[in-house]
Amino acid sequence: INSELFGQKTWWRVISNSDTSNFGAFTKFCPNELSGCLLWVKSDSIGGYNSANLEVYEWVDHSGNGHDLNQPDVNKQPNISVENYEINNYPSVFFQSQERLISPELNIDNFEVFILFKSLNANVINSIFNVNNTGYGYKEYPDKQLLQFLGINYRYFLGPIVPNRFKIHNLSVSNGSAASVNTFLKINNTIAPKGGAYPSNGFILNQIQLGVFTGEIVEFLITDSLNPQNNILVNSYLMDKYAPYVNIGKDIIVDYGFCDTTISSPSYYLSYLWS
Repeated sequence: INSELFGQKTWWRVISNSDTSNFGAFTKFCPNELSGCLLWVKSDSIGGYNSANLEVYEWVDHSGNGHDLNQPDVNKQPNISVENYEINNYPSVFFQSQERLISPELNIDNFEVFILFKSLNANVINSIFNVNNTGYGYKEYPDKQLLQFLGINYRYFLGPIVPNRFKIHNLSVSNGSAASVNTFLKINNTIAPKGGAYPSNGFILNQIQLGVFTGEIVEFLITDSLNPQNNILVNSYLMDKYAPYVNIGKDIIVDYGFCDTTISSPSYYLSYLWS
């Protein structure tokens, strides 16, 4: 595919002598082609794990920078969870308690993080990843959620909470500051309305410790710049990969009565809106 199509949606259909298919679409996109892609790990291409017990000791970085995540301590190695129907039958990396994977030094103060994860313990602060001596924490309440850089900054965000579901979080820090609502958090590409905050400054992204919570991580991506176009591309990529649109095929025309055809779709959706 021509590199000029990067980030653009391309439409296609197949025409034969007797029939024409429905239109389909694809977007040519690979995170390591993003400007400033710093670190990118994904659960369908992990790298180093024990084939006997599926414990992960190295999660390979696909950004091209060699920032692999490692864990030599067998007591702190997470496991691979295979074929999860909630994420289009892709695997995930399952963390418990103090299990974590650690990056080399990165040393940046402008960064944007995209993470597809599911927390399995909604009643405690889940330090999904640590940034130096602080961490990105997440907690679910019946009517709101708490997100914080542990010990320094916290914010309540209002909105419907669906516990134990995979979510895309998009966190941005500009010049070491997480104080702006426009750069602090988006959930599934929507800015979460702020309920309260304490300013936080001086963040330098050095070593990442991924994990330190009970839950699953599917993809984790860091760029060293805040680019709205990158934001759209990455969120679209994650949604298209793990929650693709349902295609139930062409119209079925029955001359009279009811046909014997059952319309079915994947099981990872909560509900359907028929048009």
